[in-house]
Amino acid sequence: MTQSNVDRELGEVSARLSTLEREMSEIREDIRWMRDQVQQTKGGWRTIAFLISASGILGALVTLVSQHMWFK
Repeated sequence: MTQSNVDRELGEVSARLSTLEREMSEIREDIRWMRDQVQQTKGGWRTIAFLISASGILGALVTLVSQHMWFK
């Protein structure tokens, strides 16, 4: 290999490394954003689960009461 070939290959490797570093930085930012979104929605999921459970119980009670009223 000549010196110019080595210099050219080192330049290519350097460019690839710079690209990889930039892409890793972008991925790191995306992962942090996803983590923050998950942390913010933890309470929201609990609220939704509670509302679904409460509406199911309320529906069951209404059905129970209406069945007893209609069939007596």
